[in-house]
Amino acid sequence: MVKPVIGSVILLPFPFSDLSASKLRPALLVASLPCDRVFHLKVGGKYANIHE
Repeated sequence: MVKPVIGSVILLPFPFSDLSASKLRPALLVASLPCDRVFHLKVGGKYANIHE
């Protein structure tokens, strides 16, 4: 398996709010930490207009 690099978009299982199940969603890898841990941000499809 290829190790993702910072800036990669990867698929991760994000749990539902009630933790009953999860769904694969895209995430942006923003940092690689010691002990094979990563810091990522969920990529969403809805955008808010911040200028209103």
